[in-house]
Amino acid sequence: MKATRLDELLDRYIDERLTPAEKSELEAALIASARARETFWTRMHFEGVLEEAVDSQRIAQWMAAADRPAHPAVAPHAGEVGGLGGLWLRWTRLMSDHPVLTALGAAAVAVFAFFATRETKPGPVVERTSNGVAVLASTWNVRWAAAQSPLAGGAVLSPGRIKIAAGVLSIEFYNGARMTLEGPADIELVRVDEVICHAGKLRVHVPHVARTFRVLTDRLDVLDLGTEFGLNASPDAPTEVHVFDGKVAWVERGRPAATATQEELVAGQAIRMNPAGPARMAAQPDGFVSGGVLERRLQEQRQERLRAWSEASRHIGEDARVVLHFDFVRDPALPRTLRNRAARTGPALDGVIVGSDWAEGRWPGKDALEFKQPGDRVRVIVPGEFDALTYVAWLRVQAVERMFTSIFLTDGFEPGEPHWQFFAGQIRLGIGDGAARERNRFLSPRVWVGPEGVDYTTENFRFDASLDRWIQLAVVMDTPRRDVSHYVDGRRVARDEMVLAQPLRIGDAELGNWGLPATIDPQPIRNFHGTMDEFTIYRTALSPDEIRTLFEEQRPFPAAPEVARAP
Repeated sequence: MKATRLDELLDRYIDERLTPAEKSELEAALIASARARETFWTRMHFEGVLEEAVDSQRIAQWMAAADRPAHPAVAPHAGEVGGLGGLWLRWTRLMSDHPVLTALGAAAVAVFAFFATRETKPGPVVERTSNGVAVLASTWNVRWAAAQSPLAGGAVLSPGRIKIAAGVLSIEFYNGARMTLEGPADIELVRVDEVICHAGKLRVHVPHVARTFRVLTDRLDVLDLGTEFGLNASPDAPTEVHVFDGKVAWVERGRPAATATQEELVAGQAIRMNPAGPARMAAQPDGFVSGGVLERRLQEQRQERLRAWSEASRHIGEDARVVLHFDFVRDPALPRTLRNRAARTGPALDGVIVGSDWAEGRWPGKDALEFKQPGDRVRVIVPGEFDALTYVAWLRVQAVERMFTSIFLTDGFEPGEPHWQFFAGQIRLGIGDGAARERNRFLSPRVWVGPEGVDYTTENFRFDASLDRWIQLAVVMDTPRRDVSHYVDGRRVARDEMVLAQPLRIGDAELGNWGLPATIDPQPIRNFHGTMDEFTIYRTALSPDEIRTLFEEQRPFPAAPEVARAP
């Protein structure tokens, strides 16, 4: 059977939508193919049937308290209790309550036999690798060149070209050297201590720990000897080198080796490579943006964004459609309370902070909460029933350590209760639907891609690439229109049809974690690992334009200039 057909059958099986003919087809494939059985077992371990089935409400339904001593290995987290044996007991218990699963019992035996008898010899330890040489520290009003993919602050930079049409960016090299680059510019990173400047204006600070730093142009080879200097290279003007501190050595390129001599410039000196030959002059430090000047510009920009957000946040709190609005502004009188700023509901919907510590938010001076440990959470109760809901959150994911990671989940999973979380690099909304004995599940495309193609179908979930930046997430649940939509940074990334026979409800819920333990049994760990500094619930379905406007008003950085177009 082709992998695409097997995936299709497994998807329909998980959603309990298999026809009798498809059930027979899947049974035959599982009995005949070890590879199909391995795929099936992996999906059952990680997909919603097993993971969602372990919530305390379902466990209470399947097994009476008096039965628990007879089944000590059946726990909400079988991966921690009993290994494959615990997982097998969970599977057989599930089969007894699900006719579809019972019909596949013979295939399940084959699956378990395959895994129980397979050798588990430890393989060689393979470390991830990186060819990065620098980090993009910050950007200010950068307009990227047409041939350049936009880069975000904090991105690891590998050897290669960087082209900007306008603005200023700051690069920190692994050896400790720091560079500010003004557009238009075209540079090429070679090593941790070497750059080719095809065009542009740059300023380089080389502390003693960096020892040396080399910049190559079509006219000059400049070797910094522990100093600060500026370089301006243009195809339409002579190349210039200005020394602001310390000393540099330079060699004119293109001359025969016998006549090419190394010369030096010290602080206060500069050189211009005229067609007739080099001309010395006084250095002009004000003509190059320093790291300090760039930081002041960025600070002013951040403060302006913070003022704009404060005004926008006040309007959100006054909106009659808002059920709950956590702006994450700390109340010194109630440091363990997350204040609800929605005027309509007020302190009755204040959150209680458990474990989490206060941290810095999207801007200096903006508060946030850090979620790190399995116990970190914010408890809240949201009463009422709703025809539609919109969740909007600003968060910064610092690590993904497991397949499921909570954003905002109800304690239980009763009909109409939403679970909003990360799942294998995607955003997942699940809504309880007891009447149909299945769950509405809605997935976004992958929000993050792990380094070197991390495979999310394995247990290697932890990754750091493309994380650790502020993002806005939103999900819209509209029962009258039977519509669910996921948004990332103001842009809709997924839309699906919802089939729900009852209104939406929240009740007891948690931000950044999942539920109170109903028994002494182990509980699944799904805590969020990162920081969050805004969360809002609307009682209506916001439109795509409204969510885009919220993103523009709340983003920690100004709207990016458009990418330059090729002439």
